Amino acid sequence: MNIKEQIGVLIKLQATADAIAAMNARLQGVDARVQTLDERLASFVNELNLLETETEEFEKSYRQLEADSQMNTSQSAKSQEKLRAVKTNKEYQSILKEIEEIKKQNSRIEDEMLQYLERIDTSKRAMAENQESYQQIEVEIQAEKASIEEEASQDRETMAQLQAEWKEISRKADSAILAQYDVVAQQNNGLAVVAVKEAVCQGCHMNIPAQKYNELHRFDKLMFCPHCQRIIYLQEGE
Repeated sequence: MNIKEQIGVLIKLQATADAIAAMNARLQGVDARVQTLDERLASFVNELNLLETETEEFEKSYRQLEADSQMNTSQSAKSQEKLRAVKTNKEYQSILKEIEEIKKQNSRIEDEMLQYLERIDTSKRAMAENQESYQQIEVEIQAEKASIEEEASQDRETMAQLQAEWKEISRKADSAILAQYDVVAQQNNGLAVVAVKEAVCQGCHMNIPAQKYNELHRFDKLMFCPHCQRIIYLQEGE
């Protein structure tokens, strides 16, 4: 196999390597995509938990106010009993004042209880709405995760095919040339073979010296870009 044919093999190797790299990037992104979906779902769960905690706190405060109201009502009843047994006007006025103060306290408590009932109602409605949204989004996310996994499964099959193809193509390359290809690929993030178009390297976009550009037309040896050291070849049609 002459140099021109060997370069053709290297070009096919590079194209296959590029496809493998692209597929690998897609597969590496699978976990991130799934994690994003899980985080979205977790955000809804967290919001539901916060609303549940908030509702429990409102209900706890309401029960405490209710207990205070009952205690005041009981105290008012006792004061009413005492009122029937008083013997002086001073005691009578004192108990009346006490009863009036209890009524004022209960009025304030009842107002607060109404406020907490409204808060509880609002919080529970928000919980119901979020729960409904959560159930819908959970179905959507599970479907999307299933779709991602199906794509990933297909991508893994394609990756295996590409890797097998790369091995098959590499068997056609001269061992010394393949070794040079591997070294250049390692030094250039996998991009070892690039075309030269109008005397410009398509890897680093630097001009190729005229003499070297002319030598490219001969296809009599493996040539490298003097700037990025990648293997270069003359683009078809040049």
